[in-house]
Amino acid sequence: MVRRFDDRARSYDTPERVALAERVSRAIREELGGAAYETAIEYGCATGLVGLSLYDLFSMITLVDPDEGMLSCVERKIIENLIETADTLCLDLFEDDVEGLVADTVICCGSLGGAASPADALARLRSVVNEGGTLVVVDEPVLVEALEGACPAAGFPSTRSGVVAGTDSPDVGRSGSLSVLVARG
Repeated sequence: MVRRFDDRARSYDTPERVALAERVSRAIREELGGAAYETAIEYGCATGLVGLSLYDLFSMITLVDPDEGMLSCVERKIIENLIETADTLCLDLFEDDVEGLVADTVICCGSLGGAASPADALARLRSVVNEGGTLVVVDEPVLVEALEGACPAAGFPSTRSGVVAGTDSPDVGRSGSLSVLVARG
């Protein structure tokens, strides 16, 4: 398994990434409606900028990333901030066995680039989202549009999407903007 970001983990939290994560977190809170949920997984959590800002919405949130260096940063933040309802898991959603890994809400922010196709990504994610649960994807508009079109066939009959406001960060990608997809299973 390739650990692409281990070397960058210590310098990952730039002011631009922190500001972008704050906007993304606000958009996710709005989409989830401020209700309290039981369990959550953030896949591709990097240093936890998004997931750790949402921990209060869930009884337990697991921050998942394939890079141990990123997870070391998350674990340090969990300890420093005395967050008892968060833990970490080193796992590649597209290469590792995910049997037994389930949550009521699964969040993916810019982390689906390893999937062979939108349909493959949704199939893997559907196996992790509990029945009646919610998938939240924040990514470039073209990917969100493709995912939304594939949602019904993957077992997510209810979807909606929108735009994340104020995403002028160089970390956003080619489009310069981000969209959010909320799919319910």
